[in-house]
Amino acid sequence: MPEEKRSEFVVTDKRKFTSEGERREDTPREDKPAATADETAPQQQEAAGDGEKRGEMPPPPTAEEQEAGKDAYADSRTKFAASPLSGRAPQEFEMTFERLVSSLYMSGAMALGGMQDEGGKAMVDIMGARQTIDTLAILADKTKGNLTATEENLLQSCLFDLRMAYVQITNLIAQQGRGDNAPEQK
Repeated sequence: MPEEKRSEFVVTDKRKFTSEGERREDTPREDKPAATADETAPQQQEAAGDGEKRGEMPPPPTAEEQEAGKDAYADSRTKFAASPLSGRAPQEFEMTFERLVSSLYMSGAMALGGMQDEGGKAMVDIMGARQTIDTLAILADKTKGNLTATEENLLQSCLFDLRMAYVQITNLIAQQGRGDNAPEQK
């Protein structure tokens, strides 16, 4: 029987730390200084292309590009609405001011505990709720004088409901933080 040729290989432990978390003595230290912002800026500018500086906004699309994009978007909505998958009229897909406000309202309500985890506990995202309420307030401010009475009523009602729910939740959180068991009475 011929002798098998065996190749030898060596297993080298290249871990830098021991199982106790200490640096291994046989591991070389990498004392490379970190690149400064001045050194990395030219590389980032080159990667951006066309000499654009980092942080600058690209130029807005031309009127022709905007019109072409708008037309393509409208065509895609019509195609989807007419597909057998939707089963709905194209008008049902149109975004209206009322649907925008309702969508933001639902987002705020969900952030204020409208969702439950698997255990049935309400999940509260106080920062998300605050941002949604602030978004509705900005919308109310920027559209002042341009809304119908119905739109204004809807927006103000949603803002009021979310603000009051936010106040109730933050009061409960504050009470829990103080260790109060009973709600404050005024």
